[in-house]
Amino acid sequence: MRVLLTITILFAALLAGCSQQLSHLEKVNETPTPEETPSPLIAATTPPMTTSTAELTIKTNKLSYLPGEDVEVRITFENKGSSEITLIFPPPEIDIVQWVSGKIVRSFSPAHEKIVVQPNEKLSHTIKWDQKNEEGEQVFGNYYIDTGIERMVKRSLRGELDNSMLELLYHARSERILIQYPQGAMNKTIELNQSKTVNEITVILQKVKLSESQAKIYVLAKLPMPEPTPTPEIPLPEPTPPDISCTAYYIVDNGEKKDAGRVKIRVFEDDYRVTWTIDPIPSDAKEMRFVVLRFGEFIGPWEFQVALS
Repeated sequence: MRVLLTITILFAALLAGCSQQLSHLEKVNETPTPEETPSPLIAATTPPMTTSTAELTIKTNKLSYLPGEDVEVRITFENKGSSEITLIFPPPEIDIVQWVSGKIVRSFSPAHEKIVVQPNEKLSHTIKWDQKNEEGEQVFGNYYIDTGIERMVKRSLRGELDNSMLELLYHARSERILIQYPQGAMNKTIELNQSKTVNEITVILQKVKLSESQAKIYVLAKLPMPEPTPTPEIPLPEPTPPDISCTAYYIVDNGEKKDAGRVKIRVFEDDYRVTWTIDPIPSDAKEMRFVVLRFGEFIGPWEFQVALS
């Protein structure tokens, strides 16, 4: 029986040298025998999304790695229903994605096949990633793994993929994993309160909070507020974050320009509190340039220099 699987779950750390490092594809009994000792793999903290009859899980041996360590990932599909399920396993396209910017740094097409999974049966596949991008360079910072379903659909629309295969695909995404710097990351808070006014809009870089896993940039934006509405008899809840595009980038020392993509917004009476979350900063960095490009219709740039040492 052909079942359309659209399971959007979590993967947790992945592959590289995949064509050489692909491990065995094995069918696993539902209950381990007494002599079997399960590998000490750690599940992603966000629980996987499941259907009533199937579950795809991805577990990794760690969520944080020293440079050069193999990232080991176990992918398991379980048929929990009473009927057999036909699917493609393992996922035929897997992307390693930069957590902040969403940029794909490496893609893999592991050997896969159409498999019939019986009720209460599991499939298991183990893969490894050597932490390198498509150019063979060591990467650092936060990443997640995605099964690349959108690119598979585009390939199908271009006629590069049999449409029938799409009925056998499912989508999975991991929690982020951290590749540490050899020298370690900064762990401190820098209070700044730097103010810049461009095009009559004032933006204040309040502070930078640095940790081993990430860095947070706290910004206060004095944006024009809409006209007040009459006060209702019943108090309203705190305003929800506006649907506006907040874009920024940063440069550490003389390094590459990086997108500060992940942002949260809170609305107060007379300002917007904006927080960007980016990758951790190396412990030996000297300075960071942080540039806010826009807040919705309000265009900058508002540029800040942060002394790190």
